[in-house]
This record gives sequence, structure tokens and C-alpha cells, in this order.
Amino acid sequence: GRARGNKGSASFPPVPPPLRFTQVVMNLPQGSLELLDCFVGIFDRHTWPADALPRINAYAFSKAVDPEGDVGATAAAALGLEATAAALGPGVTYRRVRLVAPGKYMMLVSFVLPQAAAYR
Repeated sequence: GRARGNKGSASFPPVPPPLRFTQVVMNLPQGSLELLDCFVGIFDRHTWPADALPRINAYAFSKAVDPEGDVGATAAAALGLEATAAALGPGVTYRRVRLVAPGKYMMLVSFVLPQAAAYR
């Protein structure tokens, strides 16, 4: 039979708050910087306010004389920003993980996803 006292009104569970991730690790040094474009324009300010944007940790190889500048500029360009390391914003860090061959470093670049890329 039909439940009494429930005259057609439906009861739905409350909508849970949005889940947010805080870190991304891209541990594919040969191609992780080229994959950064997957983050461009996929965030909305309601769910992801600026102070909640994730930190991106991307490994990459560099043969440049300035490997930090090289991976920073490449990451910024992949995000559709000016192709300079400074375009990643404040708080960016670099680490020379290891020398994999003469003149070739495995690098780690870590930065908070810039708003200019996140909300495009």
C-alpha cells in the first residue's frame, strides 16, 4: 500500500559539500608539463575559491643551463600563461631531484594553480 501522511512529497538527503583536493602530483617527468593544460578553466569560484586552489607538483626533465627557469616557463606556457617562470606566481619552488645524465636534470616544480589558468 501507500504510505500514510506522505502526500506525494519526496524526501531527499542533503547535498554534501563539494569535495576538494589540495595537491596534485604529476610523476611523469617526460610529459607531465604538457599535461598541465587539463587544469585550464575547469575550476569555478564557488566550489574553488582562490584560497582553495590546489598545489601542483610536477616532475620534469630539463637540459637547460637554467633548469628552474626552463621548467617554470614551460609549465606557465602549458597553462596558457605568459611563458615565464614568474607567471606561476609567488610561492613557486623548484628542486633539482637528480642529475639523470650529463647536463640533464630531473626537476620538481611546485606551485599553487594560478587563478588566471584555473578560472579561464
